[in-house]
Amino acid sequence: MAKNMTLLWCTFSAPCLPVMISPYHFVLAGYEQGYIQTLLDFDKEEHKYKIVMDLNPRGELPTFKHWNYIVNESYGACMYLESQFRSQETPGGQVEQALMCQCMFEGRTFYEKLSKVVFYEY
Repeated sequence: MAKNMTLLWCTFSAPCLPVMISPYHFVLAGYEQGYIQTLLDFDKEEHKYKIVMDLNPRGELPTFKHWNYIVNESYGACMYLESQFRSQETPGGQVEQALMCQCMFEGRTFYEKLSKVVFYEY
């Protein structure tokens, strides 16, 4: 079901974090086999490589692709994953929706805490 899913991401990116962790909260039959995550390095400007620019002309990460659908915003990718792979066992998918919202704000919370530590150290 989750075959042909690709995520282009980079380390220490708040927008990338929610899309990286959200598939693990959903019931994705066999997502381990079909979910490809590619780590790119901002320092080497790999986000400007042709593979990224073909999927996202802005050259920004994350870039998420499932079959022919491309979503370049992290919240949009999380919502897409939740709507596509919501468990049929839970009526209305309330649990999946809550987990998706948690994933969406995970990166923001992490960077808020990190900025407080950096500010305190200076």
